Amino acid sequence: MKRLALIFTLAILASFVAVPAFAGGSNLTNLNNIPITDTLEEGTFEWDVWARYNEDFARGRRIGNRIFGALFENFEFGMSWGISRMAGPVELALKYKVLDEYGAREFPVSLAVGAEGITGNYDRTGMDPTIYGVIGIHDVHLGGWWDWYVGVAHNPTGYDDEDNSLFAGFKYWIDDDLQFNADYWGYNDNEEYVLAGGLNYDWVNHIGFQGWVERDSVTEDNVFVLELAVRADMRDLTAEVSDPE
Repeated sequence: MKRLALIFTLAILASFVAVPAFAGGSNLTNLNNIPITDTLEEGTFEWDVWARYNEDFARGRRIGNRIFGALFENFEFGMSWGISRMAGPVELALKYKVLDEYGAREFPVSLAVGAEGITGNYDRTGMDPTIYGVIGIHDVHLGGWWDWYVGVAHNPTGYDDEDNSLFAGFKYWIDDDLQFNADYWGYNDNEEYVLAGGLNYDWVNHIGFQGWVERDSVTEDNVFVLELAVRADMRDLTAEVSDPE
């Protein structure tokens, strides 16, 4: 636990040094805008720094970061916070892969449940945690390698006080290092949506980059995002780290 605490502390301190590289503008999301079934490999952590730019300048720019870890098999936890203005609030996330037939190579299906946006101070965010369930279908052969995801989510304090969402997305491997992602998040109760698509590049063993564009039907804005991801093994920082299965 001391090593884990040290790694988290160093990652947080490093984020304040690394972020100015993105100061020219860009913005937030998750690798995909939607939750996926994948969890990090047991014993590893990932730290992401992202910058987000909204074409409506009045809605501003945002810089933030996330750090996730997997202390146990198929269980992932993490936190995220913005640092472009006043630091925080810190949002927590939990995800558990309930079914991992894909990992066992028996059948290409996985199932995960989780919660995002967990905060200890409701008044600062105006949002309750979003609870979700997602199914993944992996290694689909259609002119290449694909992973597909579909799920449902419930946000108790969304646009209309209570939003139920249907989401879906996919990954397509262009080659071993380059991946195309696209996804859709629909707010079922008011027919709004967020549509996103972009590229993920695995540069070297521990470092990758990704960038994407979002279309938000609520604000009718296009949002551009650039992200740096650093992944390592908590037990051996020099060890090879594989992508989640």
